[in-house]
Amino acid sequence: MGKIYAKNIVLIMSGGIGSRFGADKPKQYCLMKNRPVIEYAFDACRHASEVDEIVVVAAADYVKYIHDRYGFPVTCGGDNRTKSLANGLKYVAENYICENIIIANAVCPLMTKEQINRYFMLLNEYDYVLTAWKVTSTLAKYDGILVDREDYFHVMEPEAYKFKILYENYKADFPVPYIFHQMPSSSKAFYCFDYPYTMKITYPFDIRIAEILYDEIISNPEQERTKYNISQWQASYNNEQKIWEWLQNIPKYLNEVINMWDITSYKMNPLTFATCVFEATSEKYGDVIIKFHAPGGG
Repeated sequence: MGKIYAKNIVLIMSGGIGSRFGADKPKQYCLMKNRPVIEYAFDACRHASEVDEIVVVAAADYVKYIHDRYGFPVTCGGDNRTKSLANGLKYVAENYICENIIIANAVCPLMTKEQINRYFMLLNEYDYVLTAWKVTSTLAKYDGILVDREDYFHVMEPEAYKFKILYENYKADFPVPYIFHQMPSSSKAFYCFDYPYTMKITYPFDIRIAEILYDEIISNPEQERTKYNISQWQASYNNEQKIWEWLQNIPKYLNEVINMWDITSYKMNPLTFATCVFEATSEKYGDVIIKFHAPGGG
């Protein structure tokens, strides 16, 4: 079989064991708002219009689980992150004709579809894109020499690269694990400071912080946009009062379904506009779609 053309690929790194997290399983499979942390990265990628394929790099014990549970192509990680990334890039090179790649982290649940789409678009002009944070705290050196924090910035994930340049220059035995250090000095970089809350889950208390930020940054705005889209669509049928009553009753309808189906987690699909759709997990039925149809016109 020949290679598949996929211009834009997201490579989700999920090979870590989370030793600092202290759980009985890797932190990306621990629960955040009753869903595995890794699913939030999947959500952002699935809903991003610029993404052509999602590939996961997982620890050997989880390769089959990821493939069977989520259906994404998966390759096995290595002994450390640089080797895992090398395995992922090799898998992409052997199976796809890829132009651009985003390296995402399974334990960064605040990545958004807008961020992913923007980074792929930026690669039309730049060779790589870094998620950057300004240094806001005081910096010091052990030798006491003055440090100006304006000379530095934090690098977070995701990162985006022209695939050919990255693949041809990346070495698994490079002495430091930072991907951009392996890009040629002539590469054109874009440092994006517009996503200051793209946090990484490292310790158990980070889950609670991420849950609060997720509601504020992603979930609540998505729900408001969806409700607005639905009301605008239905307004053309001159049923504004019925639509308003329907929207107000959705939480009640949803709670009824949650109780009947033993729903353990759910998320509103932000792409809906003529109905209200939730992607959910049920103890009785597994993965389910909950759809509430808006009142018709007339």
